[in-house]
Amino acid sequence: MISKMAATVLGCDRLIRNLPRRLRLGSVALLCNQASVTGTLRPLPEELVKNGIRLRFILSPQHGFFSEKQANMIESGHEFHPALGIPIYSLYGPMFSPPPELFEDIDYLLVDLQDVGTRVYTYMTTMGLVLEALSGRDVRVIILDRPNPIGTDVVEGNVVEPGYRSFVGRYLLPMRHGLTPGEYALWVAMEKGLDVDIQVITMENWSPDLHHPETGLRWIFPSPNMPSYETALVYPGMVLLEGIVTPNWTGPVIRGKSGPGKGERDGRESRQAGSYPKMDSQS
Repeated sequence: MISKMAATVLGCDRLIRNLPRRLRLGSVALLCNQASVTGTLRPLPEELVKNGIRLRFILSPQHGFFSEKQANMIESGHEFHPALGIPIYSLYGPMFSPPPELFEDIDYLLVDLQDVGTRVYTYMTTMGLVLEALSGRDVRVIILDRPNPIGTDVVEGNVVEPGYRSFVGRYLLPMRHGLTPGEYALWVAMEKGLDVDIQVITMENWSPDLHHPETGLRWIFPSPNMPSYETALVYPGMVLLEGIVTPNWTGPVIRGKSGPGKGERDGRESRQAGSYPKMDSQS
């Protein structure tokens, strides 16, 4: 049982606390965005460089590295990191999967992305495509794990049928997938039979039943329309409204729920009452 008084320690903080010498000696790339911060809210790219990591380039997911591309389907271009001066290659626009030659001189790829626990949220698809691109290559992938903000003890929803796979449903997972980014990476490697060396830096003071408010971490919006934990909580169902002819619900929002606190209270009470089906995330 995790103490409610102990804040969750992120995978990135555990890595920085005990940086292996081999990582400092190698050439490193990083898949991340502006929400990739330490537990003390320090941007991860700068923290890695400050601690002696030779960071060669950054890969960014949908919405751009700074998550400023508000509308869906808006592509983002390549750019340079304003503080570090290294390239930021967009994986949502000029390319969706990195070309193998990009990693010719790379020894390690670090992945630090905040997911929200829903299959159609594209960041994990981007991570999966990178893993597929690295299959058979001599690059170690290190996943710096983060909490699934809506917990991993509940798995719900449909699984995409083979004929309907897409960028928002590439892998054989239910809508509410119940995985952390590290678990998701291992699932993709298993499903696709990838030949890729994956290491997951796990978290401390975290358990599958914890939701974001119980982690002691600050909410940093991972994308423009995910401004709060409550938005993530209702997202597995509410996101389906994007598929019908209505005004796009992913416009500027503050809470992403109906009624002040209602979605959060109902969801938490139902979960605590044990009314949701349980499934082991590794099964």
